[in-house]
Formats: sequence, structure tokens, C-alpha cells
Amino acid sequence: MSGFLSRANLPLVNKAGQPAPVPDDQTVVCLYFSAHWCPPCRQFTPMLKQFYQLAKSVGMKIEIIFVSSDRSESDMLNYFRTEHGDWLALAYSDRAQAQWLGQNFGVRGIPSLKVLNYDGESCVPDGRMEVMRALQGGPTGMVNCLQSWKALTGVSAAAAVAATKLSLQGEELVLKLVNNVLARPSEAKFRTVKLHNKAISQAGLGTPEGEALMTACGWQKLAGSDPGYTAPAVNDGWLRASRGALERAISQEKAADAEKHDATAPVVSVAAVPKPSVNVRAKILYEAHVEEIEIETADLPTLRALIASVFEIEDEGSIKVFSEQLRKEGELRQEDMGGLSLAAAAGKEMEIVVLSSLSPSNPSHAKLVDSDSEADAWAKEVRAGLAAQLQAKVGGAGLKDSVRQQVINNGMHVQLYEVPSHQEEALAVIPVVELYKRAVSRCQGLVEEDGSPYYAECLLKELVQWFKTSFFKWMHKPECAACGCKNTASQGATTPTPEEQKGMAGQVEVYRCTVCGSLTRYPRYNHPVALLHTRSGRCGEWANCFCLVARSLGFEVRHVIDATDHVWSEVWIDRQQRWVHVDPCEAVVDAPLMYENGWKKSLSWVWATSKDGCRDVTSRYTRQLDTAPFQTRRKEYAGDVEGMGQALLAVSDTLEKCYFDRLQKTAPATVTATRKFNHDRYARETSTIGSDEDESSVTGVNPFRDSQKALSSGRQTGSVEWRLQRGELGKDAAAGDLVAHGPTHADTELVDLLPKKGEEMSEVQILADDTAVYGLEVMWCSGDSCRQSSAISSPHGEPKAHALTIEKGEYITEVTGRCGSWIDYLSIRTSNGREISAGGSGGAEFSVLKRDDGRRATGFRVGFGGHMHNIGVYTVTVSDKANGGQPQNAAKAVMKELFTQYIKEGKTVVGDLKPGNVYHPNPDDHRADSGGLDDRLVDHVVKTAEGGSVRDCIIKAEGFSAKYGGGLTLGDEKGEILSFTVATTKIPTGRDQLQILELGSHSGDGTLRFLKGVGKRKVKIVSVEENPHWLQLGKQLVSYAIRDPSTGKAKHTIRYKAMLMPEDMADLVESLQGSGMDRADMVFMDHQPGRFKQDLMKMVELGFAGPGTAVIVDNAGTKAAMMKDYLDLVQAGGVITSLPSGPIKFNTVIQKVSSPYPDALAISWIENASSTEEL
Repeated sequence: MSGFLSRANLPLVNKAGQPAPVPDDQTVVCLYFSAHWCPPCRQFTPMLKQFYQLAKSVGMKIEIIFVSSDRSESDMLNYFRTEHGDWLALAYSDRAQAQWLGQNFGVRGIPSLKVLNYDGESCVPDGRMEVMRALQGGPTGMVNCLQSWKALTGVSAAAAVAATKLSLQGEELVLKLVNNVLARPSEAKFRTVKLHNKAISQAGLGTPEGEALMTACGWQKLAGSDPGYTAPAVNDGWLRASRGALERAISQEKAADAEKHDATAPVVSVAAVPKPSVNVRAKILYEAHVEEIEIETADLPTLRALIASVFEIEDEGSIKVFSEQLRKEGELRQEDMGGLSLAAAAGKEMEIVVLSSLSPSNPSHAKLVDSDSEADAWAKEVRAGLAAQLQAKVGGAGLKDSVRQQVINNGMHVQLYEVPSHQEEALAVIPVVELYKRAVSRCQGLVEEDGSPYYAECLLKELVQWFKTSFFKWMHKPECAACGCKNTASQGATTPTPEEQKGMAGQVEVYRCTVCGSLTRYPRYNHPVALLHTRSGRCGEWANCFCLVARSLGFEVRHVIDATDHVWSEVWIDRQQRWVHVDPCEAVVDAPLMYENGWKKSLSWVWATSKDGCRDVTSRYTRQLDTAPFQTRRKEYAGDVEGMGQALLAVSDTLEKCYFDRLQKTAPATVTATRKFNHDRYARETSTIGSDEDESSVTGVNPFRDSQKALSSGRQTGSVEWRLQRGELGKDAAAGDLVAHGPTHADTELVDLLPKKGEEMSEVQILADDTAVYGLEVMWCSGDSCRQSSAISSPHGEPKAHALTIEKGEYITEVTGRCGSWIDYLSIRTSNGREISAGGSGGAEFSVLKRDDGRRATGFRVGFGGHMHNIGVYTVTVSDKANGGQPQNAAKAVMKELFTQYIKEGKTVVGDLKPGNVYHPNPDDHRADSGGLDDRLVDHVVKTAEGGSVRDCIIKAEGFSAKYGGGLTLGDEKGEILSFTVATTKIPTGRDQLQILELGSHSGDGTLRFLKGVGKRKVKIVSVEENPHWLQLGKQLVSYAIRDPSTGKAKHTIRYKAMLMPEDMADLVESLQGSGMDRADMVFMDHQPGRFKQDLMKMVELGFAGPGTAVIVDNAGTKAAMMKDYLDLVQAGGVITSLPSGPIKFNTVIQKVSSPYPDALAISWIENASSTEEL
């Protein structure tokens, strides 16, 4: 219906691009969200066009309005004019209203069709689905759909009331009857009215006019001896829509009647009637304050001025406005303000979150530049001043040049946090509204005596938690860019490309995948905006990006450098009048002594740099500053301790001068007051730094009280090996990596459940009831001695203990559960597949340890308080236990773990065939004289399996082999390993198909396993066989499995060729390369075990196999002696250097299997090598 469209004043156009009028109230109106670049849209649009034409052909008044998500106006117009029906569109120029419509109607994806009622509400759950059902249902389906839409939109009632000759009294009675039902939907007496009722009959509801209006409004006629009407509950949506139509019609009739009888009414032309102002009711949220006001402006600067007045914010320029109803991501812009009129038209109340400077006592304006060009001018002044200091060798000759350069570079770098466009990009990725609401919630109960809430502290805590848990991730080493595995090894560093230099990458780390051999680059970006997109790194990237994020929210920030190779931040907390330590990597706020006390770092220099200053803050982070060893370390690092102090002071003076020069240009009236503020702030910091007054963790300020736990903990981020190498593990050195999940509340208490030297985990107990988890108990044993460690809350319920005994050699490999405000459910599983679980059904699923992580649990960290709030697991790699702490080859460890997993659990990677789930044929299907077992196998598959289904052919073939023998009898274990290895083999860059060579195809059942692993990718398989009869059987079986039943030809993604084995491998390679198969991505050898080594080396020599090729050998268990020279080659771990293409090496897994008979597969990956050691 048109009411919403009229009030919203949407600019509508027809296909000619001309303005189009708004449809009337008797027209069903639909909004169609679509775009030409969207394939499902292009599929649905012709259906919608057919639906529209059919509706029009039966006299239905319907209008569709296309709301485009195309990337340009030309794309939109071309799509609209060539593929859409003869309906209307929202003018492409009004992007803000298009965005608002999508948000208001909850459009999560396109295509989407919303059917509107008069009030601008979507009244049909899924318009797109209803259109498709209507078309499928034929004429009856169309009629039912259109009648339903007319009823639910109110069009049916609007048309009836416009045409009715019923009196105003009769219309009002119909409205009253509708209201009675909707007000008391559960009372049956209001759902039936009888015509013998005097009021009903006198109002004319028994007449044809009355019947027409009643039935158009959702009532059904009752015939018989006592006629009347009934309103079934299923029609309540229809009644609601009709109520609106009746109310409007009655109101219009009364107004017209009043005007007709008002002789004094002036005559005013339509053009002279002023348009009503658009008032939007809005809830404005600022810090802990909430104000409900009327917004009468769509001008953003005026709105900021209004907000400044309401909340008495002196620095109006610092105000940033956010509303998820108008803009999903980032700060509101002027183009978003058009959504206010749409909100007013829809009768929606707005919710607006306001941020401003979080340093209200600082007289300086928070925003000293309005554009990037102004920021660049400021930065140039800073660069010029600092360059002069560098030229003058500030700090004297005794100061190391590298240290001087680092101090000066950091003074330049922090200016990046002040650039407006950088802050805009940060705000676009920060969930500001969500963080604000969490901060306010955290503030509740944390109120100072004077009533001032800790808003800034709570916002900082929420920001740090979000940054740590949801936004940024620690990068030990990157995943392989080619195959996605985590087994990459460092190859050193290289120079950045021009594109990488745009992100200020100083160097690029290079890693080689130990599985597929591919190289992966990891640029160490130094530009904070680049880090907003990569969202990964080590402490330097974490602190750099966090400084920009915090600065964008209104905090004053410092970038802090620790000379012993760590970086973090400091944030000014205005209420406390002090700089607070923030380590985003560890998600720790205000625990400055954690490096010295917890990590056991031997500090030397720590300095902090902001936009307007730089100073030595070492004494905040140590209590050993005056000791001789500490002073020795300071001199060793800087070369000259006094010179270092002079350099820091000189850089600070330069930054301060440039800052006040800028302030003099933009806000001269604040210069004097700002100088005094900075002086007092500096003096206070000087007098308190390193004292109890400087540490919230000592004085017990509520928002940061949990920081004390960090003072006794080692570093949590980074691998154990890396932290151990750096000496930052603290007392947790034996515990391993900590992975945790769950919230931290004000009353959360953290307890570590860790072994002592020589102890092993013997038993774990989960304490829980049917709704939640309350704690853990662990039994640690060493010899005959055992002890118990517990982390148990004071439960709300009556928890029971769910115990799991850990056998010798067994360990925990999975810890999963569900979590909401606390841990609702917890499950713990061991390497032997045994598990315990307990708790309720609430919360969202999480995992802190999965079996395929390749890690085991060594202990737990439990956070509790009434319930278990969070759970952490200390882990080390499985190989640490399996091999006495000796590192394994990465490819071996991972592949062996994966293979073991699916043999034990019956899991598959590319299909759903599980152990034991095989087909067992009927023996009567086969005659004793039907030939050999292989002939019978192929004959059976062709007769019983579904042609074109590789999966079904495998089931039938392996079912036959399991019962009768024949074929390769690969079985579930060996076959699934083979399919998995194919599935994890990547197609090289520059080629669109996987290339596999099979030496020894037998009757073709092994080839089917390759095809299962290939999945939907393109593949070329060449199967080579020495036995001509087997060759023909294999061709028959594979051809049947890959043929397309509709065409009788092989599927277009599969190229299959079968050929006889030549005597010389060189001849085979030459033939294959001549036919376009230049190189094999996988080689499977099951021909002559004695030829395996020489044939593989010939393929390598001719370039047909090499780095990146996977090589699989069958019968490595039963025929190991026959292929000893080959197994010695691939398992030796050495390097072959006598190759023209360069040295290579092998990574090999010997995977033992037991079904259908004991055997093994030898799986190798050829890699590049650099050693000169010859095998």
C-alpha cells in the first residue's frame, strides 16, 4: 500500500527514467531488492515478471518497486530496462534511502521481495518463496497468493470501504468488531456476531453492502437459521490490516464532513498547504546518560550541535554519531541522514549512540585537523623537526645511531593515528554500538561515591576484549596460501613488493609448506590502516593497530616501545588523571609490572610516544631501575644512558612544538589552558610514576581489578617454543599454550589446574547440573602419590560429578561445549575416543581444543563465580608426548594424526562411506562359471550400481571384494586414506585440472578412489596397466562410473585415459608430456615393486615429478622387502642433489592399515631442498 511510500517521499522512476507517482491505497506494493551481478537474482527476476504479468491480467492492482544493489547506475538501468517487468524503481541516485530500506526490512541477502502494508511493515514472511509457490501451483496457486496479499496488506479492506455505500455508523461498528477481536484474541465470544443482534442489523451489516465490507475485512459469513459472521484466528493478520484501512477511511469521512459544514473555513489552494515537518523520536545514548528527544533536522552538523547542547559537551567537534538503523558500519555521514525521514514515515524510534573526547578535562580540541591534507601538513612539520634532530645527532656521539633512529621514527609514526580518514576506516570496523552497550552494562554497579560511573574504564575493557577475542589474531606463522595447511617452515625474509610497500611493509617473511611445497609470503605491515584489513601479526602489529582503534574512539593514546623487543599501548584515563598500561596481545589493562614479575623479562628501556610528546616511562614497569644490573642493561642497549634521555627529551620538545603550532592555528583560545594542562599532567606523572598511586591494580579500582592475576603469569601469546626462547614463559613454562573461551565478569576468579614436575593427569571431573557447569576437578598422579586440584564455584544448583579416568598413554584431545553468560555445557574427550559431558542446552557452541588441532591438554584454567564463567586449556603438540618431546617432521605428524583420526572414528573427508557401511551382494547374483573374480567384480558393479555415481560404484565394488575377494581389496581404511590424500592435493597455480598418473590400475577400483578424492574439481587421470585383460576391465568399470547418464559420455570435469605399460619409463613420460600432461601432481605405484625406485627417479629426472608431487605406493607392508630400495630412498630423510632442476627431498608417512588385511601405504611428498648432502 502507498501510505508508507507517500510519507517517506521515495523518488520513484519508470523504465524511461521519468518520475513516477506513488501507487494508491488500493494497490499491493512490493519492494524488490535485486542486482544484476547476483546470479540468483537473474534467475528469479523472470519468475517475478511472469507473476506480475499474470496478476495484472486478472485485474490485480499490484506494483513492484525495484531497489537496486547494482554497482553503478548504468548497470542498474540496463538490468531494469532489459530484464524486469513493467514496474517502478527507486532512483539509483538515492543510495542512502536504498541502504535504509534494506536495513529497515532486514534484508540479509538478495534477491528479496517484501510485501508492504500501509504502515510500511513487511506482512508476508517470504515474498520470493510465495511467488515461486504460486507459479508452481498454477491458476489456483496464483489466485490464493493474490487474495492472501490483498488481505494482509489491507488492500482488500481499503477497496471495499472506498466502494461501500454503508453508513459511517456501519463502518464504525465494523471497526469496533475488529478491535474487539484483536484486543481479546483468546475470547471466543468476540469472534462471532449474529445478525439477530439489533445493533448489527440496524447498522446494515446484514445487507449486501455490509456483507461485502465484513468479508473484505476478514470475517466469514455464517449461513443457516441463525446467520452472522465469524473471525477465525487464522485471519487475525487480515483483521489487523483491515483495522488500519477502516480507521483511515472513517477519519477522512469525518474530516470531509466537518469541512463541508464549516462555513468559516478559508479557501486554500493545494499548493499553498505547507508540508508537515518530519519529527523523529530518538533515544540518544551518551556515556551512562540517556535522553529521549525529538529530532526535527536531517542536517548532521545541526544534530551534533543539538547533542552538544543536551549533554553539555564543550568540544562539539569531537562528537561522533552512530546508529545501526541508519548505517551498519562506521560513523554517520550526511548522506545517511535521509533515513530519518524514512524512520519518521515508518513511525520508528531511532537509537543514536554518541562518542566524544574521552579526555574532557583537556582544554585542547580533540580534533585538530578536519582533512587528510591538514593532517599531512602537520605530519610534514613533525618530519622536518625530527629530521633536524637526527641530522644534529641528538643525544650525542655516544648514543647508538640505530637507537636514535628508532626514537625519531616512532615520533613520526604516531602521527598516523591523527589522520581523519584513518580514524574513519577504523570506526567502520569497530562495533561501536555493541561495545558501548557492553561498557554501560559493565558500569552498572561500578559507581564511585560521587556517583560518577567508570564509563571510560569499562569502554576500554570492552574494547580490549573485543580486539583480542574477535578482531585481531596472533601470527606465529601463516597457513599455506596454496593448500591451507598450518605446516609451514620459515625460509627467511625478502624485500617487499611495491604493493606491499604501500602498507609500509619493512620486510616480508617467507614460509614453505612442508606438505605441498608452496611458498607463502607474510608482509610485516607497519601502516595501521593496512592492519585493519590483515588483522594479524605479533606484538608490534597488535599495539600499532590498537592505538589507531583506541584513538578513533576518543581515547588519548601512547605507543610504548620496550627495548627488549615488545610493544604495547598506554591510554589516558581522565577520571583517574593517569596513563594506564594496555597490552592488547594479552588483553591486560593496568598491570605494568607483569613483564618483570610475570614474564620474568630483564627490562632496560621503555618509552612512550604520543602526538604531542615522548618520555621515558621505564620506572612504571620495573622496581629494579636503580640496581646495577639494570643500569648496565640500559647502557648496553643505548650506548649512552644520558644521551638516550636527551634524545627522548628532544623528540618530545619537537612533538610538543608542532602540536601547539597546530593548536594555535585551529583553536588559539585554548592554547594557554592546554599548556597548563599538559604541564600539570607531566608533573603529576613525574611525581607518581612507579608508585602505588600509579597502579590501579594495587589500589583496587574495580574495572581493572582482575589485572592483578597477570602479575604472576607468564606470556600467553605465541608458541611455547617461541616464548621459551625469549624467556617470557614465567612460572607457566611447563604448562604450554593457553586457549580460552567464555566471558569474564566482575566477580570472576581464575584458578590454574596444572601438574607439578613428574605428574600426569589421572582423572578429570566435570561438576554440573542439568542447566550449567560449576567447576572442574583434576587428579594428578606421580608413581603411587596422587593429589587433587579443584576450581569450584558456589553453585546455584545441585551439581553432580561426571568423572573420566585417563589411562596410561592416553591424553585429552578435545574440549568443547556451549557458552552464553557462563559455561552452559562442557565435553571432554580423550585420544582413545572416551568422553564425558555435562550441563544444559543453552549457549553457543565453542571449541578450545579439537582433535584435528594436533595438540593435547596439559592442564586447565578455570574462571568461576556462581557458575563456571570461562574455561581455558593449556596445550602442547601431540608429538611432544608421542616422541618424548622430540619434534617430528611436520608433514608426518599432521598426516599421521589425521589418518589415525579417521581410521578410529570412521570419518571421511570427501564422502560419507564409513567403515562397515559396505554393500554385501547376494551370492545368487553370480554364477560359478562367470569367469575370474575381477571379471565378476566388474560385471557385478555394472549390473547393480548406479551409472555415473562414483560413490555407488565404490560401495558395490568394495562390498563384492569384502565378501568374495578380487580387485585391489582396498577396503574402507586404505581406500579412504587414498581418497583423502587426493583431496588434499592442490592444483598448481596456472592450471585448472589435477593430473594423476596410476601405475598398475588392476581392475579399476583404485581409480574410483582417486575420483572420489577429486570431488568436483577437474582432473586428468592416466591409468597404466601391464595386463591387457585388467586394462580392459578397468576401462569398463571406470567408464561406467564416470559416464553422464543423460549423454552417455564422460562427465566434463573428468578426462580419463587407460594405456598399456611400456617397457621404459622414459617412453611413457615422453608420451604423456607429448599429449599435454606435462607434470603429475600425484603418482600412484602398484605395478612392479622392484621398479618403484628407478621409475620414480626417471620421472623426477625428466621433470614429470618434482616438488609438490605426492607419491603413493601400495603394499608397503606386505611387499616391503620387494621395494626395500624405494622405501630406503623415501624414508632416509636426506637430499638428492644430482638433478638438473635442483636438489629435492622426501617427506614420507608409512600408514599402516588393518582392513581388509594388514598392509601399509607409503605416502611421500617431494619437496625442494638446499642441503648438499647426497643420499
